[in-house]
Amino acid sequence: MAYSDPLTGLGNRYRLRDKVRLLASERAADPAPFTICIANLDGFKPINDLFGTEAGDEILCQVAHRLKACIPDARP
Repeated sequence: MAYSDPLTGLGNRYRLRDKVRLLASERAADPAPFTICIANLDGFKPINDLFGTEAGDEILCQVAHRLKACIPDARP
């Protein structure tokens, strides 16, 4: 099963599910909270409709690149 998006390289919902389960089990005895971030791009269809899927894919890759740059210790 694939755990990352082939276009952006970002984790997908299957990776998220497994990571949350792992974190929850590892930290079951630790009362400190942890943070989960989920990003959703609403209203993206008009970009593909107006500029084509190649342009839409490039925008998605740029968004992914910028999100990755915000994470100092990006672990696989």
